[in-house]
Amino acid sequence: MTTDTSSTSTSTSTTTAPPPNLAAPMYGVVEIAALLHRSENTVRLDAVRAPGRLPPICRLPGHKRLLWRREDVTAWIDAHVQRPPDTPMPLRRRGRPTKAEQRTRAGQTGGAK
Repeated sequence: MTTDTSSTSTSTSTTTAPPPNLAAPMYGVVEIAALLHRSENTVRLDAVRAPGRLPPICRLPGHKRLLWRREDVTAWIDAHVQRPPDTPMPLRRRGRPTKAEQRTRAGQTGGAK
């Protein structure tokens, strides 16, 4: 009496979600979440509660699905890029200013203390 052990072996492979398709003309919640480094739930909530935090949503007639056009998303991201200022900010020391610095500043502003 022999038993076939090949049919009783268990598979330990895990399934993972495929990477988002960022070359598609329309993005869904998964792709927007990946692009903006937010969770899918945050994207869904922001679409209802704070739509200004997301690119403009493309609403197709007869569909409830959240979709974004690729052109709108790239334009929105480009509009929110912060460029460094042309002149560097002067470095300030941490902590309370010294008495000499306080007197200098009080003399520049014309007031005491």
